[in-house]
Amino acid sequence: MIDSLPALRGATDAGEIKPLAILLPRRLPSKPDLPAAAETVPGLTAIGWQAISVRAGTPQALVTKLGEDLRTTMTRPDARARLDRIGTPFTPIFGADVARFIEGEQKLWWPIVKEAAAR
Repeated sequence: MIDSLPALRGATDAGEIKPLAILLPRRLPSKPDLPAAAETVPGLTAIGWQAISVRAGTPQALVTKLGEDLRTTMTRPDARARLDRIGTPFTPIFGADVARFIEGEQKLWWPIVKEAAAR
């Protein structure tokens, strides 16, 4: 099974399941005993991500304000510490970097989806 650490936290804390590895490029500082899959299979990574988007045509001033507020909130030390505690690494990206990231994810995963669909 592949899922996020926060989603599995209750079951892992209760000892009902045992994580074998994470699909991040390297171990989490908050879970140093949990190996990264890439330690065994080089290049094996899959990073969960979220993005906030707005409707096309949203006034640029509002887009800028939302981005600034999100950056301020998500880079606060208490927010970062909470994310680290629950096993959610966070690398904030904004603006055009988000579009480039999504394009990269599409290029990475689309061939895999097509191959799986052909089976």
